[in-house]
Amino acid sequence: MTGPTGIKGDTGDTGPAGVNGASTSYYEYRADSNPTPDIGYISWSDFVTQTSSTYIRVNHIDNNGDDIDIFLNLIQQGNQLIIQDATVSANYQTWLVSGTPIPNTGSGYAEYPITLVGSGGSSNFTNNHQIILAVISSAPTGTTGPTGIKGDTGDTGMTGPTG
Repeated sequence: MTGPTGIKGDTGDTGPAGVNGASTSYYEYRADSNPTPDIGYISWSDFVTQTSSTYIRVNHIDNNGDDIDIFLNLIQQGNQLIIQDATVSANYQTWLVSGTPIPNTGSGYAEYPITLVGSGGSSNFTNNHQIILAVISSAPTGTTGPTGIKGDTGDTGMTGPTG
Protein backbone atom coordinates (compact mmCIF):
# COMPACT_ATOMS: atom_id res chain seq x y z
CA MET A 1 0.00 0.00 0.00
CA THR A 2 1.32 3.44 -0.91
CA GLY A 3 0.81 6.36 1.42
CA PRO A 4 -0.51 9.76 0.34
CA THR A 5 1.83 12.41 -0.97
CA GLY A 6 2.95 14.81 1.72
CA ILE A 7 2.91 18.59 1.46
CA LYS A 8 6.09 20.49 0.76
CA GLY A 9 7.76 22.02 3.79
CA ASP A 10 8.07 25.72 4.52
CA THR A 11 10.74 27.79 2.84
CA GLY A 12 13.82 28.41 4.97
CA ASP A 13 14.84 31.77 6.38
CA THR A 14 16.48 34.34 4.14
CA GLY A 15 20.22 34.59 4.53
CA PRO A 16 21.96 37.74 5.75
CA ALA A 17 22.28 40.69 3.40
CA GLY A 18 25.60 41.37 1.77
CA VAL A 19 27.66 44.48 2.33
CA ASN A 20 26.38 47.58 0.55
CA GLY A 21 28.30 48.76 -2.46
CA ALA A 22 30.07 52.07 -2.01
CA SER A 23 31.28 54.93 -4.13
CA THR A 24 34.16 57.25 -3.28
CA SER A 25 34.93 60.71 -4.62
CA TYR A 26 37.68 63.05 -3.46
CA TYR A 27 38.38 66.76 -3.64
CA GLU A 28 41.42 68.91 -2.82
CA TYR A 29 41.12 71.52 -0.06
CA ARG A 30 43.09 73.33 2.64
CA ALA A 31 42.44 73.45 6.39
CA ASP A 32 40.89 76.71 7.64
CA SER A 33 40.93 78.01 11.23
CA ASN A 34 38.19 80.48 10.29
CA PRO A 35 34.72 79.11 11.24
CA THR A 36 33.42 80.26 7.84
CA PRO A 37 35.61 78.49 5.28
CA ASP A 38 37.06 80.56 2.47
CA ILE A 39 37.14 79.33 -1.15
CA GLY A 40 39.15 76.11 -1.29
CA TYR A 41 38.91 75.48 2.46
CA ILE A 42 37.28 73.22 5.06
CA SER A 43 36.67 74.33 8.65
CA TRP A 44 35.86 72.42 11.85
CA SER A 45 33.60 73.45 14.74
CA ASP A 46 36.69 72.99 16.99
CA PHE A 47 39.82 73.84 15.02
CA VAL A 48 42.14 73.48 18.04
CA THR A 49 41.02 69.89 18.73
CA GLN A 50 39.55 68.92 15.36
CA THR A 51 38.68 65.36 16.41
CA SER A 52 36.28 66.83 19.02
CA SER A 53 34.31 68.70 16.36
CA THR A 54 30.56 68.26 15.98
CA TYR A 55 30.35 69.65 12.45
CA ILE A 56 32.55 70.55 9.51
CA ARG A 57 31.94 73.17 6.86
CA VAL A 58 33.09 72.67 3.28
CA ASN A 59 33.29 75.56 0.83
CA HIS A 60 31.53 74.74 -2.44
CA ILE A 61 34.62 75.81 -4.40
CA ASP A 62 37.51 73.36 -3.94
CA ASN A 63 41.23 74.18 -3.94
CA ASN A 64 41.38 73.77 -7.73
CA GLY A 65 38.66 76.38 -8.23
CA ASP A 66 36.03 73.80 -9.19
CA ASP A 67 32.45 74.44 -8.05
CA ILE A 68 31.37 71.10 -6.57
CA ASP A 69 28.18 72.37 -4.91
CA ILE A 70 25.98 69.78 -6.65
CA PHE A 71 28.19 66.96 -5.31
CA LEU A 72 28.32 68.39 -1.78
CA ASN A 73 24.52 68.51 -1.78
CA LEU A 74 24.40 64.75 -2.49
CA ILE A 75 26.13 63.94 0.82
CA GLN A 76 23.61 62.57 3.29
CA GLN A 77 23.33 61.23 6.80
CA GLY A 78 25.11 57.88 7.05
CA ASN A 79 27.85 58.75 4.53
CA GLN A 80 31.47 58.86 5.63
CA LEU A 81 33.84 61.76 5.12
CA ILE A 82 37.59 61.22 5.26
CA ILE A 83 39.86 64.21 5.60
CA GLN A 84 43.42 63.20 4.80
CA ASP A 85 46.74 65.00 4.65
CA ALA A 86 47.48 65.52 0.94
CA THR A 87 51.12 64.46 1.33
CA VAL A 88 51.10 61.98 4.27
CA SER A 89 48.27 59.45 4.02
CA ALA A 90 48.85 58.26 7.61
CA ASN A 91 47.41 61.58 8.84
CA TYR A 92 43.64 61.41 8.52
CA GLN A 93 40.25 61.81 10.18
CA THR A 94 37.25 59.60 9.37
CA TRP A 95 33.82 61.02 10.15
CA LEU A 96 30.26 59.73 9.97
CA VAL A 97 27.67 62.25 8.80
CA SER A 98 25.47 61.89 11.87
CA GLY A 99 22.63 64.27 11.09
CA THR A 100 20.90 66.08 8.27
CA PRO A 101 23.41 68.16 6.27
CA ILE A 102 22.77 71.86 5.73
CA PRO A 103 23.28 72.57 2.02
CA ASN A 104 24.86 75.70 0.59
CA THR A 105 21.99 78.13 0.23
CA GLY A 106 24.04 81.25 -0.39
CA SER A 107 26.48 80.88 2.52
CA GLY A 108 29.19 79.53 0.20
CA TYR A 109 29.59 76.29 2.14
CA ALA A 110 27.75 73.14 3.18
CA GLU A 111 27.67 72.08 6.83
CA TYR A 112 27.75 68.45 7.98
CA PRO A 113 26.94 67.24 11.51
CA ILE A 114 29.61 64.63 12.25
CA THR A 115 30.77 61.97 14.67
CA LEU A 116 34.38 60.83 14.70
CA VAL A 117 34.84 57.24 13.50
CA GLY A 118 38.63 57.20 13.74
CA SER A 119 41.84 59.05 13.06
CA GLY A 120 45.51 58.35 12.52
CA GLY A 121 48.82 60.14 12.62
CA SER A 122 48.44 63.82 13.36
CA SER A 123 45.09 64.49 15.00
CA ASN A 124 44.97 68.08 13.73
CA PHE A 125 45.79 69.83 10.48
CA THR A 126 47.47 73.21 10.69
CA ASN A 127 45.90 76.29 9.14
CA ASN A 128 46.30 76.38 5.34
CA HIS A 129 47.53 72.75 5.26
CA GLN A 130 46.76 70.87 2.01
CA ILE A 131 44.14 68.17 2.61
CA ILE A 132 41.92 65.83 0.65
CA LEU A 133 38.21 65.36 1.32
CA ALA A 134 37.01 61.88 0.37
CA VAL A 135 33.28 61.18 0.36
CA ILE A 136 32.20 57.56 0.80
CA SER A 137 28.55 57.02 0.04
CA SER A 138 26.63 53.79 0.03
CA ALA A 139 23.10 52.96 -0.97
CA PRO A 140 20.64 52.29 1.84
CA THR A 141 19.56 48.72 2.51
CA GLY A 142 16.25 47.88 0.89
CA THR A 143 13.26 46.44 2.70
CA THR A 144 12.69 42.71 3.02
CA GLY A 145 10.48 41.32 0.29
CA PRO A 146 7.21 39.48 0.94
CA THR A 147 7.07 35.76 1.71
CA GLY A 148 6.75 33.64 -1.41
CA ILE A 149 3.76 31.45 -2.30
CA LYS A 150 3.46 27.89 -1.02
CA GLY A 151 5.50 25.47 -3.10
CA ASP A 152 4.30 22.48 -5.13
CA THR A 153 3.26 19.24 -3.48
CA GLY A 154 6.18 16.94 -2.89
CA ASP A 155 6.76 13.54 -4.51
CA THR A 156 4.97 10.43 -3.27
CA GLY A 157 6.69 8.87 -0.30
CA MET A 158 8.16 5.34 -0.28
CA THR A 159 5.87 2.36 0.28
CA GLY A 160 5.72 1.39 3.93
CA PRO A 161 6.46 -2.14 5.24
CA THR A 162 3.81 -4.85 4.92
CA GLY A 163 1.73 -5.22 8.06
